[in-house]
Amino acid sequence: MQHAKRIKRPLALTATLALAACGAPGQGSGGDETDAGGESTSGGDTGSSGDTDSASGTGGEAAGCDFETAVQPIFSMSCAFAGCHGGADPQQGMSLEAGAAHAALVGVDSQELPGTPRVTPGDLDASYLWEKLGASPSVGAQMPPGGQLSASELEVIERWILAGAPADEPFQECDEGAGVAEVEIVGDGLFVQVGELASFEAVALDDEGQPLDVSIAWVSASGERLFVDRDGVGLGVSPGAVELVAVAGGVESAPVVVDVIDHDPPAAAFLADALPVFTGSCALAGCHVDGVETGDLRFDRDPDQVWEKLVGEPAEQVPGTPRITPNDPLNSYVLLKIVQGSPAVGGQMPLGDAPLDAEKAQLILRWILSGASYG
Repeated sequence: MQHAKRIKRPLALTATLALAACGAPGQGSGGDETDAGGESTSGGDTGSSGDTDSASGTGGEAAGCDFETAVQPIFSMSCAFAGCHGGADPQQGMSLEAGAAHAALVGVDSQELPGTPRVTPGDLDASYLWEKLGASPSVGAQMPPGGQLSASELEVIERWILAGAPADEPFQECDEGAGVAEVEIVGDGLFVQVGELASFEAVALDDEGQPLDVSIAWVSASGERLFVDRDGVGLGVSPGAVELVAVAGGVESAPVVVDVIDHDPPAAAFLADALPVFTGSCALAGCHVDGVETGDLRFDRDPDQVWEKLVGEPAEQVPGTPRITPNDPLNSYVLLKIVQGSPAVGGQMPLGDAPLDAEKAQLILRWILSGASYG
């Protein structure tokens, strides 16, 4: 049987359903204790739809995909969390949370570049949001900090702006996932050991039971027990049973139970294994570098200084919880920020990018389980 290809990254279920229906993969977000200065993504206030056709030529007559279902999930997963463009005190006074994003963007002048609207309906060049999503904005850093939206996400935002940045009217067709009648997770008796990896597979079927070549997203009910990456590779984090769901074309599979079995995995070292993951994924402009982040958690320092800031030092976002607790992954805030789709505070790290590959998260988990020593 031909298996469906997997979505670019696992998402919170609500955003996954919306993005799968509109043909745009989601984007992970977050970062441990990072403040994102500058303006990044979404919203508007006028609700104007304009007369400009979208890039697909469908304009306002497209069926199904509007701001709420196509654009808002991108902002929700990449920008709308505490410390960035969400919470009680969003950066630049611009909330990109659901219900507020459109009113914060369309026709509203940027605070960074006064006189330039964040979004000008029908005009990319006159929309500061579009400039900030590019590689070299005239003011500040590219948004989201430390990462870039995927090509398909940028295309959705481009089409929305060119279509007149409508608040309610559809601006593109929603063909992705059309015809999906059922999604099945393949296999019985699924399990993975703590600190080990397992690949999960699913298939999307049409109403005649034939497999479809559509995107599939994975949703673990408990990331601190089972972390699943964008390719359907799972990492056992802590012992217990957890439900796993696959989603395609707005159709959700029946949940299957995955048993995470207690296990003593091989050790991983800080210098050779964990540190390269941190520096490669977190030591990025606008994230954990340059001393701009809350809590002074920088990954561009000498290795011994990075280790001292990680092991035993309390997290800024959740006082009393260590960033890394040797031998205790569930009491290690940095690890929880990696494996949980919705951490206690803020968003999933790395900020503005896909969640880590399970193989990279495995190295950090194994380092913690082996004592989180320096060396």
